[in-house]
Amino acid sequence: MLGLASIAPSLWLLLVAMVVIRLTAAAAQVAIPYAASRAAPQRRGQVIGTVMGRVILGILVSMTASGALAGLRAGGGCLSTAK
Repeated sequence: MLGLASIAPSLWLLLVAMVVIRLTAAAAQVAIPYAASRAAPQRRGQVIGTVMGRVILGILVSMTASGALAGLRAGGGCLSTAK
């Protein structure tokens, strides 16, 4: 969705992308307590660890993918200013 927002050809499409981004931005913060509340007390630590591990893995994969995509683009966009 961020990619769509970055290349939105119209203001309408940009606004739609921004609404979707805002609605899904807190998904990780909601998923962790929800998973903990649904788990049995004896498995709660394992469930929280699994969910947190997947959230962190998602962050790492997205950072790697965005760096690879920026490397394909000439100049690297905003990542080139950080070098």
